[in-house]
Amino acid sequence: MAASQPAKSASTNRRARGDGDVADAAARYAEDLQRAPLAMRTREAYGSHVAAYGRWLTGRPGAAAAIAEPRARDHAAREFKRFLKLEQAWKPASVNLALAAVDHFNRFLGLGPAIVTREPLAQTAPRALSEDEQRALLRATEDGKCVPGSLQVAVRQLCR
Repeated sequence: MAASQPAKSASTNRRARGDGDVADAAARYAEDLQRAPLAMRTREAYGSHVAAYGRWLTGRPGAAAAIAEPRARDHAAREFKRFLKLEQAWKPASVNLALAAVDHFNRFLGLGPAIVTREPLAQTAPRALSEDEQRALLRATEDGKCVPGSLQVAVRQLCR
């Protein structure tokens, strides 16, 4: 088993302190993301969100530190979250997806994920089927078109 590397050398993507080229880091991430073992939609979402984070971060005070230092990384992630929620009026699930993308970017940089609280998601019960929808489901199960064997019997019993 290979010995673990010291924390400072764990990633070949870690930039030198003070080298704050956010656009370059985001471009290297986007290139690397194309080879990442992620679903295509995840790669697209992460790429889009990290590009937005890079645009937001560029020119802000502390941008260089945000891609090089854990404390600045955390501060930038919290400020980005505030920006998405308050200025862009994003819903909680979208904010959380953007934060997941930023965490992936930070891991790429060798910083690890930011310490930032995720948005709570609404816990909603599944919508009940209307009477017409129940009948349609029952008809479909009787025809054997949409529900396999044992589930078909259970649906019939529930819909009566």
